[in-house]
Amino acid sequence: MNGDAIIELTGMDVHAEEGMDVLLRGVDWRIGRGECWAVGGAPGSGRTSLLATAASLNRPGAGTLRFFGRDLAGASEDEQIDWHRRIGYVFENGGRLLSHLTVAQNVALPL
Repeated sequence: MNGDAIIELTGMDVHAEEGMDVLLRGVDWRIGRGECWAVGGAPGSGRTSLLATAASLNRPGAGTLRFFGRDLAGASEDEQIDWHRRIGYVFENGGRLLSHLTVAQNVALPL
């Protein structure tokens, strides 16, 4: 891995947010410092689930997800909070709620 990688997905399976259906298998993707990506595909193809998983908002079904060179599986909660503070997120349509959290938990996320 290059030292400039911010997020790295290796052999990752992406599940639908609402269930355990696998939408994408074996995803390999490296996002470097300063890079800008666009993800395209047909409705229901897994774009949103891929991005939510790459941002660690959803857990990968299989494979490895690394932030700043550190594996998500072995990271402490404090490390994960630090990562979320260092990476910006912009959601379509002005924002969205995470379905697996309560409204109060969604509101508290930025805190």
